[in-house]
Amino acid sequence: MKPLFMWAGGKNKMLKKYTNYLPEQFDSYIEPFLGGGAMFVWAYKKNPEATFFLNDANEDIMRIYQSIRNDVGNFLTTLDKYQEDFLPLSKPERKKFYYALRQEHAYNYQKWTATEEAATLYFLMKTGFNGIWQINKNTNGRFGTPSGLLNQKDKVYDLSNIEEWHRALQSCTLTQWIIQAAINSVPQVALHSWIRLTAAHLPNTASTLTIKNKKK
Repeated sequence: MKPLFMWAGGKNKMLKKYTNYLPEQFDSYIEPFLGGGAMFVWAYKKNPEATFFLNDANEDIMRIYQSIRNDVGNFLTTLDKYQEDFLPLSKPERKKFYYALRQEHAYNYQKWTATEEAATLYFLMKTGFNGIWQINKNTNGRFGTPSGLLNQKDKVYDLSNIEEWHRALQSCTLTQWIIQAAINSVPQVALHSWIRLTAAHLPNTASTLTIKNKKK
């Protein structure tokens, strides 16, 4: 299993440098900033029997994870349709396809189910520029990242990876809160819990962040 998509600031390439700082044992893993999921992938491989609480304030990103967990069949059906339409195209035609779909995602998304909207965004992220999350006024305050290189050969996404994520997410609680609410929403922070935070995630005043620990 690997991260579902590229994500600016993702930790996948940095994991080897973090090894000495990562726990050997934990019973639960709390991720307030899921993003592309690189740290969750590490934690899940380390202890797939742990209890996982995964959160991101970006509701569009979390909708992708929720759809893969709860409705993977329809998610893949939508992805496959886009992929079949996209792959035979020349690069200029792919660029037109990308921007037309991005425009539809920006202004006509109400016609889609939540799963169709999530799959559309996922396709855009897999064909967009370099894992950048950009929101523009001309895309209705929604995903507005420019197209990527558009040089995919035989596939846009990794089916087996999505299937692995589908299985892994069955044991996860998914939420979409800001950091304080995300941590406070966890019902019990046990002694062997791991909450992943970095300096970049903390408020300017550390005292504004409180973590509620409940005794067993």
